[in-house]
Amino acid sequence: MEDSEINIADAIDLALAKLKGEKNFNQKIVIQAWNKICPPSALSSIKKIFLNENILNIYLSSPILKHSFQINKLVLIQKLNAKQNKILIEDIFFY
Repeated sequence: MEDSEINIADAIDLALAKLKGEKNFNQKIVIQAWNKICPPSALSSIKKIFLNENILNIYLSSPILKHSFQINKLVLIQKLNAKQNKILIEDIFFY
């Protein structure tokens, strides 16, 4: 094998590392956008937030806030995607 050639296992490892890096980057972008559109008073009710396969998962400590976000889910998705000029969020799940 020449120096410029790469075996299939190494190629797969490189591709997966790049994909994982892209997913982490997208998650950071989405969470930053969420922090900008979310009211400051609501940020303290967020226990956990993460992006998984274009679905934003948000764990909240307030049932009232969860219901309010759920009612406005489509608007929130549109605002988050508009900030990125591409579709990063397909759905939001509130827990």
